[in-house]
Amino acid sequence: MKKLSENVRLIIFDADGTLRRRKDGQSAPPLNTDEWELMPGIEEAIDSIRHLPITFGIASNQSCVGRGEISHESAGWLLFDLELALRLNCPGAIKFCPHLPGQCACRKPEPGMLYAIMMYWGFPPSQTLFIGDAETDKRAAQSCGCHFMYINDFLVKE
Repeated sequence: MKKLSENVRLIIFDADGTLRRRKDGQSAPPLNTDEWELMPGIEEAIDSIRHLPITFGIASNQSCVGRGEISHESAGWLLFDLELALRLNCPGAIKFCPHLPGQCACRKPEPGMLYAIMMYWGFPPSQTLFIGDAETDKRAAQSCGCHFMYINDFLVKE
């Protein structure tokens, strides 16, 4: 992986396409527990930094809730299952936007979820790294002034 900045104390991950993927190859968020699997290499990449003084969070757009495909509660449980599978120890720092695009200030690329997680743990943007797979993730990080890394750079072994 690319070297982490020495001052990073909080890593926030996007969920879909970053920590997990659908087994059927669709890009939409999973609607059931049997529809997703961990991204290849993500467990090893996270395990390689567990020795560092880093705290974790998850920020995910879940417009499937806004479209009525899944309940708010179910989307939350699926993200909690993901957090448990990776042993991130951040249940209070799992934030998701259930809205459709253009309806809120929390949906990435807006920085609302990132700010909420930083406030939850008490870290400033200068000590926060957001890892994602999409341009909207990068723009959310830029909007709040935190560091950004694409997931492929995080997964690369050096």
